[in-house]
Amino acid sequence: MVTLQLNEYLSKDDFPKNGMMRIKFLDEGVMGTAVFDGKEVETFEIGVTLPTGEEKRWTMNKTSQRSVAELYGKDTSTWVGETADLFLSDTNVGGKIKKAIYARGRQ
Repeated sequence: MVTLQLNEYLSKDDFPKNGMMRIKFLDEGVMGTAVFDGKEVETFEIGVTLPTGEEKRWTMNKTSQRSVAELYGKDTSTWVGETADLFLSDTNVGGKIKKAIYARGRQ
């Protein structure tokens, strides 16, 4: 039997009712690409540990990348073991209001 090593992605459903949680960075992440609305865009995915101990992959938006980089630097290998506070916020995505995940770095 083969057990697939599928990485589950962080989503709004992983958040507690107050819409905030602290995560820990597991790795330095990887750059990639995805197609949104027929356009290929650059992505950045990083492994995180949730307060429950569960591990997830998070596709960080640029705003969150900048926020965390201001505290820990642009070299994401220095993020490993560091924490960040995540929160949900209403965001306009393609003309529709959706919950998006944002980060505030912790000192």
